[in-house]
Amino acid sequence: MAEKEKEMSGGSFDYAYSRVNQFADELGLRLDEADKVNEWGETPNKFEPATLAKLRGIEHLARRTAALMRESEWLYSGDTGDESFMERVKEIESSNVKWGAYLTQSIPS
Repeated sequence: MAEKEKEMSGGSFDYAYSRVNQFADELGLRLDEADKVNEWGETPNKFEPATLAKLRGIEHLARRTAALMRESEWLYSGDTGDESFMERVKEIESSNVKWGAYLTQSIPS
């Protein structure tokens, strides 16, 4: 387990949400470089605009899923209770924010 994770609360699902968020981060980086030319003068990750838009949607869905997974993990770890879990899930479900920053927030007191 990473040193950062040892200091974190949660853990009842072995921080599975962080792996989903890492996927979203990596996908986002690749999408940001989709039209970049490599050292051989090729653009190996050049996709049609509709494909790029769909991939960007998958990135955001992964971030949202990771946020919901984190809330579930915190509930099962005893870091939050029923009421705060339901409030935070409702907030996630009703919002269109990018979830990367949300996942770095600390557990509510």
